[in-house]
Amino acid sequence: MEGLKSDLSRLETGWNPSRDDLTDSAPLLEGWGIWDSGEVLPRIVGFCAGASKIGSFYEEGEQVVTLQILAIDHRFAWVRDRRGFYRLADCQLPRRAILGSQ
Repeated sequence: MEGLKSDLSRLETGWNPSRDDLTDSAPLLEGWGIWDSGEVLPRIVGFCAGASKIGSFYEEGEQVVTLQILAIDHRFAWVRDRRGFYRLADCQLPRRAILGSQ
């Protein structure tokens, strides 16, 4: 939880994680979209490109559903949930697409 608080505090000051900050730790999500799960904050759904570890281990090609998004880059390069950062590949869907509940 301290990492989350620290990240959110730094983001409020205008800091953005660099590519180097994210490369080793943040899973890369491809084919992602915004999922309106009916909660206050949306989630991101995508597919893990390469094996990665955040909270739990994700296999290459595995569908990933983030926790509720707490911060998102204005260029859609990354998002932050309670578990950590995720890198976002170019989206296959329109950026404003809202995916229906599954």
